[in-house]
Amino acid sequence: RLAIRCRTRQALSRALNACIDGHYQSSADSKIFYRFQESDAVQLLEHDLDDPLTPLLTQWLNGDSQVDWASLYAQLPVRISLPAYRFEKTRCWYTDEGYESSIVNPLMFKNKLHPLVAENCSTLQPGAIFRTDFVEDELLDY
Repeated sequence: RLAIRCRTRQALSRALNACIDGHYQSSADSKIFYRFQESDAVQLLEHDLDDPLTPLLTQWLNGDSQVDWASLYAQLPVRISLPAYRFEKTRCWYTDEGYESSIVNPLMFKNKLHPLVAENCSTLQPGAIFRTDFVEDELLDY
C-alpha cells in the first residue's frame, strides 16, 4: 500500500516519480508513507505527530479496512443565513433603451437592412433604389 500526502500537484508528481524510481524521499511540502508487503513494520518518512492524517494513514497502511475517514470531516463548513429582502433598494442594472445610440448600437445602424444600406426605396420602376445615411461623428469612432 502507498499513501502520499502533498500540498501541491507538483509535489505529488515529484513524489510519484520518486516512488516509481524507487527513491522514497519526501520534501517539506509532501509526506510519503509506504509499507512493503513482505514487512510488517510500517515505515514513515518525516511524519508529524500532530498531523491528524498520520494515525489514519498508519492504520490504513497496516491493512485495517475499518479506517475512520469520516473523522477528517468532523468540522463541516457552516452555512450562513442571508436575509430574504434585497440589500439595497437602488436598482443598478443597466437598462437598454432601444432608441438610444451607443457604441454597441450606433445610430447609423439603427433600423437598417445592412450597415451600409438604410432602406429600400425601390418602386415599380425598373432598378433597385437604396438609401443610406452616414453620420460623420459616428464614422470617426471606427
